[in-house]
Amino acid sequence: MNSIIFQLLAGLMLLAIPLTVFYKNDRRLLYRLLTTTGCWAIAMLVLVVVFNFVFQSAVWWLDVLLLLLLEVIVTMVCCRKKWLVVPILIGVVPVTFIVGLLVMVIMGQNPFGNIWFWVPVMALLHGEALRASRSGLLTYAFNRKVHASMFEYLQGNGATQTEALRPFLVRAMSKALNPLLTKMRDTGLVAVPAILCVLMLSGMPPIQAGIFAVVATIGMVCCSVLSILLSVMVYEWLRR
Repeated sequence: MNSIIFQLLAGLMLLAIPLTVFYKNDRRLLYRLLTTTGCWAIAMLVLVVVFNFVFQSAVWWLDVLLLLLLEVIVTMVCCRKKWLVVPILIGVVPVTFIVGLLVMVIMGQNPFGNIWFWVPVMALLHGEALRASRSGLLTYAFNRKVHASMFEYLQGNGATQTEALRPFLVRAMSKALNPLLTKMRDTGLVAVPAILCVLMLSGMPPIQAGIFAVVATIGMVCCSVLSILLSVMVYEWLRR
């Protein structure tokens, strides 16, 4: 326990370098770094406590409920705008759960028997799906409002509602998926995937870690696309 505390304190001492630089050059950036680090530390503490309880629990259904509850809380906190909450909750949580099960099965793991795999997989999928769904829905809603005449024009020329909404959906999909696709394109050229590094640090053989990273990344793309589609459908349904 003492060694863990020492490692934590030693790691925090690395903050002295950016703190010194910001203090001498930009006090506003220093304040932002301190507040962001404080919020991040609180979030990390909550996650560690929850995950520690999940890993020590022997009841799989309780673990699943806790993870789903954590997903709901994180989604509600990240949405910020009230009108985003319901569409993104419905679009993200069920999709990440189902795709997470598929990823676990593909990797030959028991979804409810190997919580050490289940938690990281759900965290990866949920994080990317939440980011993409929020970005996509914001883009979609903005374009629907600004270019409302375009929707009316398309419908006036015989397009169905689905056909008239397609340009807005395509633009939202493009905006939301661009960061993930750029990250995938730069793999190996600009940076090594964080998933691969973490898995190898945990002791997994490079080949197996690479296969898992590929499956998890494809799962994130799948989650993002499905979450955006479902979120947009719920948003349109709520507008009626």
